[in-house]
Amino acid sequence: MRTDHTTRSRKDDLTLAPAPVSNERWPFLWALLLGIGLGLGAVVADIVPNDIRQVLYPLFSTGLVWGLGAILAGSKAPSRVKAALAAVLVLLVATWVYYGSILLLGLRPDAGSASVLRAAAIWTAVSFLGGVLCGVASWWAVNGRTVGRSVALGLIGGALGAQGLFEAVRSSSYILEPNARATLVAVAVFLLAPLALLVWRRRTVLLRIAVPVTVMALMLGASAWAVIIGALGTL
Repeated sequence: MRTDHTTRSRKDDLTLAPAPVSNERWPFLWALLLGIGLGLGAVVADIVPNDIRQVLYPLFSTGLVWGLGAILAGSKAPSRVKAALAAVLVLLVATWVYYGSILLLGLRPDAGSASVLRAAAIWTAVSFLGGVLCGVASWWAVNGRTVGRSVALGLIGGALGAQGLFEAVRSSSYILEPNARATLVAVAVFLLAPLALLVWRRRTVLLRIAVPVTVMALMLGASAWAVIIGALGTL
């Protein structure tokens, strides 16, 4: 009886033992650190000489890079809700670190604090909407079934390439624009992402769904960028 009691106690200890903290909190810790890194990187890209800025800007200050950060954070989450929260956290932290640094360091004296705060408010709203989209889509791309995964992959491709399409339409010299050049690469890369996912995870991806959704998301995303830039231009 003593042996049974001891065995039962050990089993109870194992059952009641708390799960590793990293399993639950890692996506949010990752999102926090990633957001801080993106925000600080964008600040550095603004203040360095132009030659260096041409290199740093595509790495830290594009919708492609910030979107990738949100998608990576969301793909690590154990559920759709946590994926959305992690992705939103990346974009919010990056936005607040960036604009907070501008205010604290006085990097844009010509704009004025009111304009900087209004820009921060606009990007905060975009962070909520874009973060939910990127987070949920990234979770479905990893965990969803065939149709859901194909749709999610198309949404990811459109979200990451939208800024590149917008810059291409807006500027006749977009090939020379580092901002557009970096995001235009995403269009090609993520149009091929269904095939990459098929090889990597050995699961079926429906190209007849993923590619049209990508094209539709690109057009809608580029239109959204036009609205955002138009709103920022009035500040």
